[in-house]
Amino acid sequence: MSREFAKVIYGADSPYARTTEYATIDAITRDDLVTFHQAWFHPNNVMMAVWGDFDADEMVGHIEAAFADWKRNDDLVLPPLPEVDYEWAPSVGLVAKSDATQSVIRFGHLGMTQDDPDYFAVIVMNRVLGAGGFSSRLFQEVRSRRGLAYMVGGGIQANVEYPGMATFVSSTKSESTVETVKAMMHEVDRITKEKVTEEELALAKESYLNSFVFNFDTTSEIVNRVMLYDYYGYPEDFLQKTKENVEKVTVDDVFRVAQAHLHPDDLRLVVLGNPEAFDEDLASLGEDVEMIDITIPAAATEVISEATAEDVARGEEVLGRMVDALGGAATVGKVENLRINADISITTPQGAMAASAEILTVYPDRMAAKLNLPFGEMTQVLAGETGWAKSPMGDQDMGPSELADAKGNVFRDLVNLARLAGTGTLTVQYLGSEDFQGAPADVIHLTDGTTTVKVYVDPGSGMPRGESYQGNTMMGPASMTEIYSDWREVAGVQVPFAIETLADGKPMVETTVTRVDANVEVDEALFTK
Repeated sequence: MSREFAKVIYGADSPYARTTEYATIDAITRDDLVTFHQAWFHPNNVMMAVWGDFDADEMVGHIEAAFADWKRNDDLVLPPLPEVDYEWAPSVGLVAKSDATQSVIRFGHLGMTQDDPDYFAVIVMNRVLGAGGFSSRLFQEVRSRRGLAYMVGGGIQANVEYPGMATFVSSTKSESTVETVKAMMHEVDRITKEKVTEEELALAKESYLNSFVFNFDTTSEIVNRVMLYDYYGYPEDFLQKTKENVEKVTVDDVFRVAQAHLHPDDLRLVVLGNPEAFDEDLASLGEDVEMIDITIPAAATEVISEATAEDVARGEEVLGRMVDALGGAATVGKVENLRINADISITTPQGAMAASAEILTVYPDRMAAKLNLPFGEMTQVLAGETGWAKSPMGDQDMGPSELADAKGNVFRDLVNLARLAGTGTLTVQYLGSEDFQGAPADVIHLTDGTTTVKVYVDPGSGMPRGESYQGNTMMGPASMTEIYSDWREVAGVQVPFAIETLADGKPMVETTVTRVDANVEVDEALFTK
């Protein structure tokens, strides 16, 4: 949704809405990288900062010596920043998903830059309207009073060098989609017509100022901010000036900037959901509905060469060593289920989001996962060939892709793979030795004919150090990697208590297991919808 919304605001061809795709990455050659480096990497096009416990003059000497041979490029001319070509006009876009029972809503228009004199008052207005968490108008009206959504918020984003986006977001059940959109838009309109109260103003300013200290909690954060301001030509004390100006904001200031920078009649809306289940047709909002195709071109499928008899035999041998390292076939075979409790840190565009989880896996094909998120509890259940999810907004059946992902999670479970080893269920192939996280690993390819995974096995201990597979994220398909550490014995079986999950090489989830129980009593009601 964020990808498509950026296209709606900046334009599909704008560099500010550009999306990395498999084809664009595949097209990059080594020569492209060398040419780019030669064009732009020069000492007169670089800023450097160093911090730590050292003598400054001595450090400067080290740096000058290290880069003494680095040649300047006095002909270097930076290209101008692309302009944002924006026409103020409303629109309605629909991403149709027939299997969805909830709708994701996002609307807004072009935002502003931080050098706008109104930026400070907009910070306060945002907190009153939708960026102030539980106390914001959108949260109070749409979630608390009307019970339409478990997540709602938004405001005007101010970028440093080019305009950000004014963005308002929510999720709701399909049957309240248009009602939720109208309720949110009403609040955006109302703040441009009615002044906020003194109480709202005070709370918004207080919440911002109370969090101000977190701008100074690490040296790296301070140094990076100073460099950012210097690079873009902002005053070095811009953050302190922001604090001072926020303290001066009045009710009249909020009213003035709301009228100047919010455009209730020019909102561009994108909704992802099942239009057959909406409470009203999106066209009732007054605009023609444009269908948006979110299909992402698939990644080039990794071609696994045809296995030789030697590949199969070596793969079986590596898999056998892994099973032995995990505890042995007999011991693993006695594990009928595992219940794992964990603390989770999820990387989002807004920063890290903390959650906790309880996951019960009943081998070979059932799983019940309960997530406690900041916006409520969510449960996902896989019961063989069917699956569903429960949230504060209701229940929904898994679609084909969600069901495949859930089955894949159970299939790739290390205990499950160890249980399947030697049963004839798995096709095993040795792919050779690869570097995995800085050390060599024996790589085996495992499949049950539907789901596949590559497992990276330590050549010495036989312990699995990680897995890789094709999966899905909120941004689309991705190459997933799981890295295992902190192994502990549970019921005679080795279980990783620390798991780092990467998507396309970037951190996505950090899981810290707090407790594991084996062969617990299973409440069969969990697997009955």
